[in-house]
Amino acid sequence: MLDDLEDLKRTFYFQTILLHDTFNRHLGEVDQRMVKGSVYEHNVTLPPIVKNVVTRLEALRNMMINLEAIKARTEEASKQGAKLIVLPEYGFFGPAPLVGLDKTKLVPYLEFIPNPKTVSWNPCDNPGRFPDVDVQIFLSCLAKNNSIYVVANYGDLQPCQNDPNCPSSGHLQFNTNIVYDNRGTFIAKYHKFNLFYEFHFDTPTLAEITTFQTPFGTFGVFTCFDILFHDPAIELIEKGVRNIVFPTAWMDEFPFFFSVQFHSAFAIVSGINFLASNLHLPSYKFHGSGIYTPNGAAKYYYDVQTNEGRLLVADIPVLEKFSKTQKTSTIKTTNKTVSVTDYQSQFSVPLFHDYFNIVQVNNRLGSTSVCHNKLCCSLSYQMTGNDERFVFGAFDGLHTYAGRYYLQICALLKCRDSNHESCGLFTNNSTTYF
Repeated sequence: MLDDLEDLKRTFYFQTILLHDTFNRHLGEVDQRMVKGSVYEHNVTLPPIVKNVVTRLEALRNMMINLEAIKARTEEASKQGAKLIVLPEYGFFGPAPLVGLDKTKLVPYLEFIPNPKTVSWNPCDNPGRFPDVDVQIFLSCLAKNNSIYVVANYGDLQPCQNDPNCPSSGHLQFNTNIVYDNRGTFIAKYHKFNLFYEFHFDTPTLAEITTFQTPFGTFGVFTCFDILFHDPAIELIEKGVRNIVFPTAWMDEFPFFFSVQFHSAFAIVSGINFLASNLHLPSYKFHGSGIYTPNGAAKYYYDVQTNEGRLLVADIPVLEKFSKTQKTSTIKTTNKTVSVTDYQSQFSVPLFHDYFNIVQVNNRLGSTSVCHNKLCCSLSYQMTGNDERFVFGAFDGLHTYAGRYYLQICALLKCRDSNHESCGLFTNNSTTYF
């Protein structure tokens, strides 16, 4: 599997927003203590598809299969010295649409989750404080019994009878990350703001900026599709947060949304530790987890052929918040007039339903540039061999297929054959090194 990933890494693109110099300067100012973090890519057992709403007991039985697997991996992580474990999005019952869990059918799987900013609660020590909170008790005891911080993704069932916009059900339900400290105390809750076709969940009114404190740094929390938007992802980083925990149910999309390349790039450009825990359902394109640092991946897992989940444990640097005098990088765009020669040599290719301006990469050593709208991309390169065709492209615009978000991308891409139409087709083999 690692060989396949290396092929992907050198086949596809360099996301040229990776500004190493800025963050090498930051790293010189960082506390170089290390701490072990862990993520668990879970091969989730999906509940059976049913026509009617199941009972709470049936929902708990379905979830317990996954919770027991998670318990075993958490115990293993603790034995390896991990101080924190991140669990995947939808890790207890799987992506709801896959098993026909609409908004009503999902309710037995959810629990009321209090606000840890106003309620001090250790579910393991005080299990009777709230009714029907079995999963929260389980997670709290898991954290306490293994002396480890636990970051999990679950569903929050919030009553709203006093809200004039409250639905007839009398409650709202949110895709929610919850955090327990190493004594089992409930310390943080985050409602996912940017939902991806998740009609079974409600969207919170505001993007919450959620952090929690540990002896090894301040951690920010957000989920999956949030990473493509300013709020809350960039907002956290602009506030100086250097560690992110990221439960996700990430589906790979060719060529720019492969989990490990996207998440590692995000960590490098932001100068942060980024702990990404994904589901492992390769038949649905859910796979790829990692522990990423400002210098790249400390450890990752990318397996598209087997159904085996994987626990990852790795040392990461202890990163404190950016000081007020330190600046994170920003991506600058410029208006540029492309020469007639450049214009004549470029062509347009659809990549993930967006038309990129593309120029061919010639020779074994050289430089080239290409612009699209206000984005201009430059590439200086040296490669081994020139018997395979590569192109360099740019896109600056609003993406509207399978979601709606703004993209600026510089891309180095291998073509399948000598026709430029093949440059947008999937290929995972290459003999060229850059």
